[in-house]
Amino acid sequence: MASYGSRRPEVWSRLLKHSGKGGKTYREAAEAYRKRAEELRAMADAIDNRIKTLDVGTSGDMWNSAMAAYQRFIQQLRQAAESTDETAERAEKQGEITDKARSSMPSVGTIMGVWSAYLAAKASHNYGLAAAMLAKYMGLWDTAASIMSGYDNSSSSNVDSVSAPSESPSIANQAAAAPLANNLLESWTPPHSDAGPEPNQHVPPSESPTLDRLNGGGGGGGGGVPVGMVAGLAPGTAVRVPATWNTGRAVGAPGM
Repeated sequence: MASYGSRRPEVWSRLLKHSGKGGKTYREAAEAYRKRAEELRAMADAIDNRIKTLDVGTSGDMWNSAMAAYQRFIQQLRQAAESTDETAERAEKQGEITDKARSSMPSVGTIMGVWSAYLAAKASHNYGLAAAMLAKYMGLWDTAASIMSGYDNSSSSNVDSVSAPSESPSIANQAAAAPLANNLLESWTPPHSDAGPEPNQHVPPSESPTLDRLNGGGGGGGGGVPVGMVAGLAPGTAVRVPATWNTGRAVGAPGM
C-alpha cells in the first residue's frame, strides 16, 4: 500500500481531481466490454445454429468427437460473455469509485490558497495567522492522503472481485478440426459494425493501474478472458477466419 501522506496534498489533487476524464473513462470501458460480450454471445449462437444444420457427409467417432469439442467451445464462448459482462460491471463500479474520490478531494486552488496565506502571514510576521494557516494546510494534507488511501482500497477490492478467467478448451483432432473450423467460421459475421473496439485496438487509455488490471494488463489481477478460436490446433495448421475476428487474442478484454 502506498504511503500517500508522503506527498503534498496539491500533488494528489492535481493527479486525481484535475487529470483526465475521471469516471467517464471507466464507463466508456464498461460499454466496450458489454458490446464485446454481445459479440461473443452472437458468435456462440451462430456456431451452434450452423452445427445443427451442417451436413458434411460424415459420421462416426471422429465426427462425434468434433461435435463434442465444438459444444465445449460454444459453452466457453457463453462463459466468456458472462465473464466479460462481469468485468463491465466492475468497470462501471470503478467509475463510481473514481468520481466519489474526485468530488471529495480538495481542489488545487483551495490547497494553494491556504499555503499562500500561510506564506504571506509568515512574511508579515503575523505568526498567529501563519500558525492557523499552516494547521489548515496540514489538515488538507491529511484529508488528501486519506482520500487517496480510501480510493486505493476501494479500487483494489473492486478489481480483485473479478472472477478468474477459465481456460479455453481444445478443439478435437487437428486434421478433422481445421476444415470444420473453416466452414463454421466463414458462415459467421459480427452482429453489427459498431460492436466496440476490434481485437487489435484498445479501449481509452487508462488513468490509473486499476483500468490496466481490469483490461488484464500489467497491473496484475487481470480480468481478460482468453478465448482462442482454434485452441488445440498444431502450430502452422491452416485455418481461415473472418477478417473481423483476430484469433489467438484475449477476447474477453476489449482491445487486447
